[in-house]
Amino acid sequence: MLKADDMITKKDILEECEKVLKDSQFLVDITEKNNNNFTVYVDDYNGLSIGECQRINKQISLAFNKDIEDYSLEVSSPGLDKPFKVREQYIKNIKKQVEVLFKNGEKITGILEEVNNESIKLEVKTKHGNKNVRNEQEIEFKNIKSVKIIVKI
Repeated sequence: MLKADDMITKKDILEECEKVLKDSQFLVDITEKNNNNFTVYVDDYNGLSIGECQRINKQISLAFNKDIEDYSLEVSSPGLDKPFKVREQYIKNIKKQVEVLFKNGEKITGILEEVNNESIKLEVKTKHGNKNVRNEQEIEFKNIKSVKIIVKI
């Protein structure tokens, strides 16, 4: 619990997240806008419901006293249209179609097959004449600007 002269920090929020997240859940990011306006981005290997975001928000908020510290807290999923930020997002999306944007501006799409510490492997379809050919392509993280899931509607 914070004392009257303490300010809430990202580190404080992080410590509370570690206490309240379930085994299948993981922290993606914590942002702070203006002083003490926090957004916590959480994901879950099994999908994240609005009710679960509310539970996490309530549990984190119990650690802080609104009478002492003026703050706002929002808990959200990172959003399907946002690039991956943490390794767990890659793992969660294995076997799904992703778009990779390279640092040089080139883009490719493929099925995310594997994730390790230095790279990812994609199954990429290419055309050779009239035939569709599937190739496995390993891409090092150092060459990637962003990766995001392709949402099919």
